[in-house]
Amino acid sequence: MKLWDKSEPYRAGDRVFAILQHPEVALLLTCEAPSCWTAIVFDFARKQAVASTQNQPSCTAAQQYVLTQTEALYKVAPPATEIQWQQALNRPDILQT
Repeated sequence: MKLWDKSEPYRAGDRVFAILQHPEVALLLTCEAPSCWTAIVFDFARKQAVASTQNQPSCTAAQQYVLTQTEALYKVAPPATEIQWQQALNRPDILQT
C-alpha cells in the first residue's frame, strides 16, 4: 500500500479555492506545473471572471494575487487569516493497493 506524502509539492491539475461571502466571489487557483499557477477571481453576481492571471510562481503568490485583486475591485480586504482555502488535489495514486 502506498500513501500520498503530504509534504509533496502540488502537481499539475491540483486546485486550491475559497468562497467569500463579502464580496460574493470565488478565488480559484490551478496548478499548471510545480511552479506555474493560474489565479482567477470569479464574481457570482456578474457570473464571470473579473480578474485572472497565469504563470504565478507558487500557490502563495497566486493567493496573494487574488486577494490583492479582490481588494482593488471591491474595496474590501478580507483578513487572510479568516479565508478558508480548500484543496481539490489530482491524486489518483493517493491510495494504491
